[in-house]
Amino acid sequence: MTVRTQESLFSSDYRVLSFGITALEVTREFASQASSYEISILGIQEHRHVHTEEEIRITEVEGMHLITSSAWREPTTMSAQGGVGLMLNSKAKKALRGVVSVSDRILTVEFDGNPVTSVIICYSPHNCSEEKEVEAFYSKLHEAVTSITAHNFLAALGNFNAQVGLEHVPYSYQDFTNRNGQYLVDFIQEHSLIAANTQFKKRAGKLWTYENRASICRKQLDYILVRTKWRNCVINTEAYSTFNSVSSDHRVVSMQVRLSLRQPKATGPKEKIDWKAFSSHPILQAQYTVEVRNRFGPLERREEEAATDCYQWLIATQTDATKSLPTVKQIKKSRILKHPDVVAARSVDHEKSNAQRANMDSWRELETRLRTHTAIDSMYQEMQTLEKKYWNDVMKRFIAIVCHLAERNLAFCGHNSTLHEPNNGNFLGLVELLAEFDPVMSKHVR
Repeated sequence: MTVRTQESLFSSDYRVLSFGITALEVTREFASQASSYEISILGIQEHRHVHTEEEIRITEVEGMHLITSSAWREPTTMSAQGGVGLMLNSKAKKALRGVVSVSDRILTVEFDGNPVTSVIICYSPHNCSEEKEVEAFYSKLHEAVTSITAHNFLAALGNFNAQVGLEHVPYSYQDFTNRNGQYLVDFIQEHSLIAANTQFKKRAGKLWTYENRASICRKQLDYILVRTKWRNCVINTEAYSTFNSVSSDHRVVSMQVRLSLRQPKATGPKEKIDWKAFSSHPILQAQYTVEVRNRFGPLERREEEAATDCYQWLIATQTDATKSLPTVKQIKKSRILKHPDVVAARSVDHEKSNAQRANMDSWRELETRLRTHTAIDSMYQEMQTLEKKYWNDVMKRFIAIVCHLAERNLAFCGHNSTLHEPNNGNFLGLVELLAEFDPVMSKHVR
């Protein structure tokens, strides 16, 4: 099974069958094929190399680096079974951060990058194995996945010996889900994963990953699992008949990945050290000397620690010691566009411009026309003035009626509120009386 990125190619989930050739010849053939296809990381399942005295063994073969966890021996026949590992080229070996053997069926590998890439290589028991053995495998796989940081790009490359049907995934070689397949589906849902080689519509020849040499029966048993948050980074996934010369009954599954990363937030301006003030200040020099001596002293007692830890301590020491140095105060400069001289010069130029003169002439002409009522909307202005005067006169009469009734403590309303009706009250009666002699109220009542 392979994982393709923009620069490197990762391969895993490939079972080794010897067919009469020695394990060393198979290993050399693996290294030769990986080198010819420019594969950076080649994961191997069931390599059958037994080295119980070493938890992790690293050997160099044909310019490639083989890292394996030990296989085990069958108690009755003493034949070697299982074992997982990976093969790295020189570039991948330099990026390697660590290898952890979770169990004899699970290997976790971590590589430097942005983000950090975590690869799990696993080999599941067969579908006919005892159920407790399958449950123990998924329990260890659960521990491996939960131990990986959530932000890491995780790719679980495994021969899961599981058939997952179309009722659980968009595209699959088989139509039904077997027992191991149900375990795999439950595991995927629990950890928010997807099986990448079931997300793309492919012809049947690009889906199957295993072929039984005796019955020529083909199945899809190998899967690449990635976290759902990275699903848009997976461009393509399909199976290839690439390593046929190794005589394996499993095929390589390739996944092409393009990571889209956010640009880191820009930090604030870096403080500048005022070396001139430092060189002319003996007290600051003495303080800095003491600070550096106190900080660098513990490095002499850290010889037994790793070089990486010492380097991190050195960087922290230098940063802390620099804090005692004086810094150049940043003067906040006013923007040149808001400088008083620039504003004054701009005002003079603006007042003398042809556009400003034309605008001022238009404004003065409008002001004169409004004052002399000679503008194009003078008729509407006159109508508005008359309307305003009319309503002022009406309101003055209404207020006078209200004040007249209030001074004499007379009731306003009658038995109805309609003009020219009997018993309509004192207020409407006075309005009717004024309408007979006052032209404004007479017009309003009409």
